[in-house]
Amino acid sequence: MSGGADSSLLAFLLAKTIVDYNLDLKILPMSFKRDNKPWNLAVATNVIEKIENILNIEKGKIFLSHNYCYFGNHEISEFHDKSLKHINNLKESKLVTIVYNGLTKNPDPLPEELYDKREIIRDNPEQIFTGNESINYIEEKLISTPFLFQTKQFIAELYKKHNLLETLLPYTRSCEGLIRNTNFFREACKTCWWCRERKWAFAKYIDDPLIHIAPSEKLKKQCQAL
Repeated sequence: MSGGADSSLLAFLLAKTIVDYNLDLKILPMSFKRDNKPWNLAVATNVIEKIENILNIEKGKIFLSHNYCYFGNHEISEFHDKSLKHINNLKESKLVTIVYNGLTKNPDPLPEELYDKREIIRDNPEQIFTGNESINYIEEKLISTPFLFQTKQFIAELYKKHNLLETLLPYTRSCEGLIRNTNFFREACKTCWWCRERKWAFAKYIDDPLIHIAPSEKLKKQCQAL
């Protein structure tokens, strides 16, 4: 769970399925800290609390304590390898049976305003696992990416279908803007690719998902130094 719209919706749908069918299953929220998303644990925690509230779930009944990992400041390829290794360790320890990933496809057709700074591999998601060790995780049914061939507009439609546009979406965050141009991560920078994609899908930006979490003194000092 990054705290973004995609993974948050996926968590909601999984929890709703467990509730609707009275399944004896638990969800272990997993977040990986990235330097460009230092807020993701706080946002994801808020999202989980909102999902529990929306679905009237008792705290701890379905969502277990957060599994939060930081592998240091690495290149994306090394980070990817370390996260897969961590997931595999969870499986071997029999702590999880399957991991769900909310990854989506880039807009299709691709608007001109979303051409620059996109993750090109998401143009053709079928290539994401080609020639990569992670294909084994898919075949072994360890990792499921149900939105892999869907764009953010499909996600927006599901938010609308489940009446989540005003109840859950405002608690999510996709912006990767820095603290100096997001008011301590309380506003959308409106310039990064993820902000532009959200505007493309939802026709609006989302500000202040951290309204209940005050910035620390350390974060204030860091912002003042920039």
